[in-house]
Amino acid sequence: MTADDRLLHATGSLEGSAAAALCEAFVKVPGVGIAVLSGKGEIIYENEEIRRMYLDAPQGDFIGRRIPELFPPDWAQERLRLLQRVVSTGQGVALREVWRGKQFLATMRPIPSEPGEEPVVLIISRPIEGSEPVTPPDGFEVVESAFVELGDLSSLTPRELVVLSLLGQGLTLKEIAATLHRSFKTVDNHRSAIGRKLNQTDRLMLARLATQAGLRVDDARLERVKFRKPLA
Repeated sequence: MTADDRLLHATGSLEGSAAAALCEAFVKVPGVGIAVLSGKGEIIYENEEIRRMYLDAPQGDFIGRRIPELFPPDWAQERLRLLQRVVSTGQGVALREVWRGKQFLATMRPIPSEPGEEPVVLIISRPIEGSEPVTPPDGFEVVESAFVELGDLSSLTPRELVVLSLLGQGLTLKEIAATLHRSFKTVDNHRSAIGRKLNQTDRLMLARLATQAGLRVDDARLERVKFRKPLA
């Protein structure tokens, strides 16, 4: 049982002020975004962190809005399909995605509802660094998003994204050249172009940036979408 599972189990066993205090503390954990959505994608609850992560609007209020109103169409439709899958199967999924240039793991799990009530889904999202395989809660299938929103990295070409992701894995330029079957000079030119575009010329800092972003080589092949900050 993961920490999230233990916390949810503990919350369900408490009553009154104890449950309220635990929930209040949980939704204010730095770096943990929490939302409750209907199966149709309507936002029922959102905490400040999830607004900061996904909408760049920590002080906004999007209760009652639907995700197709707030996010790129293809990206939103992918999430609607996942919400409907969770509702129909009763099984949680763990979505790995790159949003605004950072890697997130978003767990989606059904919340038990009374007969006649509309099913809802709890989403817990947090940024994760590095390119290693993600570890979902027990029983959760990992789903890879088909889309990326690269944020500040959107100026990079697909080849530059690949080079940046390999830098984040700790490879030297020589090792990257061998991996990509390119000359050292070609890879060094890519690294220089990345530095100019990101205003960061130090190779170690570039590697740190890539690690924080959680980029993988395959992310360069995904369809790009563009986030536009919505009006609250």
